[in-house]
Amino acid sequence: MAPSSTASFRHPRRSRRERRRRDGGVGSVDGGIDDQIAQVVVDHAAGDHGAAVVAVRRAGSIHVFDSINHFFLIGQMIVPGSIYWNMGIGREKGEVEEDAEGVKTMKALGENMAWLIKKLHG
Repeated sequence: MAPSSTASFRHPRRSRRERRRRDGGVGSVDGGIDDQIAQVVVDHAAGDHGAAVVAVRRAGSIHVFDSINHFFLIGQMIVPGSIYWNMGIGREKGEVEEDAEGVKTMKALGENMAWLIKKLHG
């Protein structure tokens, strides 16, 4: 006969950091690099400019791109956009240069960053 209540069985609770590492979030390999990066950005980058750029072999680029931008935005940085997500696809060294869409995206990002720097610094 099955027990009438499962209230006595409880899963161990994990902290948000432990869940993020287990799920492959930024810092999952190094064990805390996300906190170190966040502290540097928050302490030193307010009002500065930056852009996340990701080069990947296949999947996972959007999550990494998003995570980097979280650090920039929480650090009060000014982040220009582009025509698509700032990523290039390629496995071997130099192969990302063959990604026409990625190259076009980086060119637009560079133009937007140059415009932003001129506006910020005259």
